[in-house]
Amino acid sequence: MEGAGSARAPRLYIIRDEVISELARQLPKNMKDLENIRGLPEKYRNGKYAQLLLDTIQAALERPKSTWPKKEEKNILPPEFGPALEMLKMLLKIQATEFGIVPRLIATPQASLEAAAEVARDAGVTPVLLGDSLEG
Repeated sequence: MEGAGSARAPRLYIIRDEVISELARQLPKNMKDLENIRGLPEKYRNGKYAQLLLDTIQAALERPKSTWPKKEEKNILPPEFGPALEMLKMLLKIQATEFGIVPRLIATPQASLEAAAEVARDAGVTPVLLGDSLEG
């Protein structure tokens, strides 16, 4: 929608990411379909903004799929990294609590901690948990 990226756009004109994801999943075709989009502000459910939103969705659907944004492939960790990742999450919570801050201000577990585990995996490091044998 025109102007959505503008720094001057008032907050009430911006649609939250979750709502945009829901629009992409449901692909509403008419104003009645817009009523089923949870979190969509009222002004986007009927009237000129609703029609502009529907026209934008339709225009996007008419473009060749090759021009659509590509979803990033998520690098999935091997199963043996699961317990180590859970321990990193717990350590993050403990440290954050100890210092009286919210854990996500330090790291977001599913992003930062997975990235750390990916680095370990790429370096050929296998996670070892307490109680696991260090001997082969």
